[in-house]
Amino acid sequence: MPLYGLSILEMRHLIECTFLPIRCKCTLAGTGSPALSIQIISLVDNCTELLIAIIDINSLNTSRDIANLVAEIKYELHNKTPLHPILTSLSKQRSHL
Repeated sequence: MPLYGLSILEMRHLIECTFLPIRCKCTLAGTGSPALSIQIISLVDNCTELLIAIIDINSLNTSRDIANLVAEIKYELHNKTPLHPILTSLSKQRSHL
């Protein structure tokens, strides 16, 4: 069960707000186990800066899990070096929305 007492909508909002002023869009994906897709969008050209396709919501059990995920994504954005296997398996996609 993901983060006791926190709905998926609240979790999405929390993650999206941590990237402000950068635009972040979280969407629910997957048909089986609930999964989250996170898209970081450039403010300059409105293109996708980074796309993390599948994050198992069940792996986000605590606020520390969410904070660690956000820290890994921010590190990836800043240094262009993946830390997490999910981030390693996905290449940056620069496509217009």
